[in-house]
Amino acid sequence: MFLHNRCRNLQEPYGASVDCDTGHKWLRSHACRANLSSLEPQIKGSIVMPITGRCHCGGTAFRIEGEIPEKLIRCTCSFCAKRGVLYAYFQPAQFKLMTPAGNLATYRWNSKLVAHHFCPTCGCATFSDSPAFQPDGKWDGKTRRCGVNARLFDGFDAAEAPVTVIDGKNLW
Repeated sequence: MFLHNRCRNLQEPYGASVDCDTGHKWLRSHACRANLSSLEPQIKGSIVMPITGRCHCGGTAFRIEGEIPEKLIRCTCSFCAKRGVLYAYFQPAQFKLMTPAGNLATYRWNSKLVAHHFCPTCGCATFSDSPAFQPDGKWDGKTRRCGVNARLFDGFDAAEAPVTVIDGKNLW
């Protein structure tokens, strides 16, 4: 996540929507919503912050080395449709669980290839370890990915992000 030093010093209340003096939109806890690709020449030497998040009760917390994807993913399979997660996908090496793995519960269904993790205390869906399925449902049999519930990212309003819908109802 890209943070400007000037923007970081804004003292608006949590949840406020403000524009910093660089013209970027800030939502919730001052997470800059700038289009990073248009700023590429300006971000040399700037700070790229890791993404952090946690479930409702804080019993499950994580850190991601990377940036929030331009579009989140909503799957229409029977499980995801009931769960309501907006996924941000990362390579497994980018994701780090900051709390003990014993703080997680896991649900597997159908093919058992996907491990859907959630907090057993508050019930929040946290992340899924899954095959790196292609949009047509195919998988190379080895590459994995981590689908993280973007609704849990600190200082990020997932409801405001663009979303791509995957037809999981008919793919798997």
